Amino acid sequence: MPAITISRGGGWADRFRGYAILVDGQSHGEIRPKQTRSIEVAHGSHHVQLRAGVLAGSPVLRVHVDERGTSLACGSNKRLHLALVQMGRPDTWIWLRPAAP
Repeated sequence: MPAITISRGGGWADRFRGYAILVDGQSHGEIRPKQTRSIEVAHGSHHVQLRAGVLAGSPVLRVHVDERGTSLACGSNKRLHLALVQMGRPDTWIWLRPAAP
């Protein structure tokens, strides 16, 4: 079965916080710093989002999964100089994008 694979690097920001993984609105555990997680899904289009608590998270990313699966990368957008700006945009706290080939 194909899978959505998400990799998270290390980094200083959010180093003690896990990100909840949501695929099509369903919870699939969490990803912590320096981890890679794979979620088996059916072929087709899926919506992926990461959440760090009630307010902070990533935008919803629509991905197409074929028989080879798809790979995503994530991390924190949290920076001291951006913290106040991001307080007004909690869906930008985490970045989520296709992984580099």
